[in-house]
Amino acid sequence: MDPIIVLVVSNIVVFIASLGGGAIGAILINRNTQNQDKRKKEKEVIEELSRLAVKVRNNVNAYLSVGLYAPPPDFEASDLLLQMMILANLYLPSLSSNIEAFSKTVLKVKELRGRTSLKPDEYGSRVEIRPDDYDQVVESFNKSLSDLMHSLQELAQKTR
Repeated sequence: MDPIIVLVVSNIVVFIASLGGGAIGAILINRNTQNQDKRKKEKEVIEELSRLAVKVRNNVNAYLSVGLYAPPPDFEASDLLLQMMILANLYLPSLSSNIEAFSKTVLKVKELRGRTSLKPDEYGSRVEIRPDDYDQVVESFNKSLSDLMHSLQELAQKTR
């Protein structure tokens, strides 16, 4: 075989191999960048969900701490819970059930105020009478918040 033909063929093979290697490298770099972007977005969503959960907790605690004589504070938890559900459904579907359970307990806490009443005691003062399930509902809320925060912490560990 003519040495010139061998040289041309070998150069073509090297050129094609270089193109293939470059393309594979570009694909791998692109995939790695996408994975990093995805982890970054998940981390941001986890941080936002944690922030929203704390705001809901603060809102619920303020709502529970006000007696029946005072007007209840604005119950902003519903909007916060909606934001949490949207974020979970879009970015972290595995958390949707935790957030749904959390949301249900928050709404039960809101219902407590409507079932709480004032009754006169033996001295004529009005005393707040809480529903029988008051402590159970508050405990259920605290447990669902704890479960949600634990799930968020686990996800945060995985995204590092």
